[in-house]
Amino acid sequence: MKTAPSLLAAFSLVETVLSLAIITFSVVGMLGLFPVGFKQASASMLETHGAHLAQEIFATLRTPPFEKVDCFDAKLNLSTLDATDAPVLLYAAFPASSGAPSIGLIATDEALYTVELRFQKIAGLAANQVTLTLSPRHQPSERLRFQSIIGNF
Repeated sequence: MKTAPSLLAAFSLVETVLSLAIITFSVVGMLGLFPVGFKQASASMLETHGAHLAQEIFATLRTPPFEKVDCFDAKLNLSTLDATDAPVLLYAAFPASSGAPSIGLIATDEALYTVELRFQKIAGLAANQVTLTLSPRHQPSERLRFQSIIGNF
């Protein structure tokens, strides 16, 4: 006749402490990835909005006649603008209700971005190179720069 073992099989205190240490180390490592992910998501959103704004503004500037461009209430004559002129400042927001950018000459509380347009004549061509610098209000150190050649006039 067999006798039952007097001691039940179980984990020792050392094994339990080691497993808890490994689990804790793993969880802390995973929690450390969250700030990196949030920063990347914010940068991605900034770049997406910047590309959308640049597309809207460049499309407006490419619309003839180039002598009377109405770029979001900024009256521009592209044939006379040059690098020595003061940059054109616009302010942009992305209202949650419409999803489309709201761009204007006046800085409002909703304006999330400052858009700076600089113009430079291209030698030998009847065109301007436009440099658009986008500065987010909540992250002034982050700047996006877009360039485009505008028009033949």
